[in-house]
Amino acid sequence: MPNPFASLREKLAPRLRALRPRSGKDISLLVVSLLLGAVSGYAFREPLSAAFARVRAGAGGETVSGFDVAVDRENRQFADILFDRPLGEGKVDQILDPPPATIEPAFGGTWKWKDTNALRFQPSGGFPVASELGSI
Repeated sequence: MPNPFASLREKLAPRLRALRPRSGKDISLLVVSLLLGAVSGYAFREPLSAAFARVRAGAGGETVSGFDVAVDRENRQFADILFDRPLGEGKVDQILDPPPATIEPAFGGTWKWKDTNALRFQPSGGFPVASELGSI
């Protein structure tokens, strides 16, 4: 019975031999290239991880940052996160569901746009006494 893979074997063997490095210089060049790639990946790990996070999140590369937080310290009824540009156009005074952020420790409340660049969190029952506000 003839071997059906004989013609494939005859074609593949010379190609594989052609891919084989011919000298120690070729091997050392391959090793140096791999090391350069690994060191570059390690050196630029923070910008690369930020870029991959933007790609996974579907961001178009535009960065928005919160620049201030205003807290109702007297009555402890709300916290406003102010952004550097308008984001809530057409959504002012609408309750956001699902919530755009989380608060630790978790407790209930509502998120809504107070203005086009001010996002307000109103906890049900107010913030607990001696609450601390972390970073945005």
